[in-house]
Amino acid sequence: MAFPAYRTICFLGVAILIAAMTPPVHATYAENGRQLKGAMFVGVMIGNTVAGKRGDGTRYHVYFLNGGIATYADEHAEKDFGRWWLRPEDNALCLEWRSLRGGESRCAPIWLDGRILSAKGHALMHRAELLGAVVAGFQ
Repeated sequence: MAFPAYRTICFLGVAILIAAMTPPVHATYAENGRQLKGAMFVGVMIGNTVAGKRGDGTRYHVYFLNGGIATYADEHAEKDFGRWWLRPEDNALCLEWRSLRGGESRCAPIWLDGRILSAKGHALMHRAELLGAVVAGFQ
């Protein structure tokens, strides 16, 4: 059974309206980037400084070191250190600070697009930027 032309146009119009109202699937993280996994994460992040803003607007820096150590400092002179690891089942970055967030660990996949990092899911750093050199082979 063929659809009359007006029904086809109506369905097409509704589909376009829904598509225009729906945010992109990757709207919360680097749209054109790729997930940092395993050796790629280590190669890009170790020795680099990540600069970002917390939900309250406070600017911060996080520095990742070999051996799963991370340091944190923000514009209000708050400092902390903790540990990082990649969760095996999905390569999500997990961070656990000594005092920030009450020592609670949080994990999320990390995406890189140029110098822009973002977390998909439970926000670790919302959206941040790498200040150091990025290994070109990983782009």
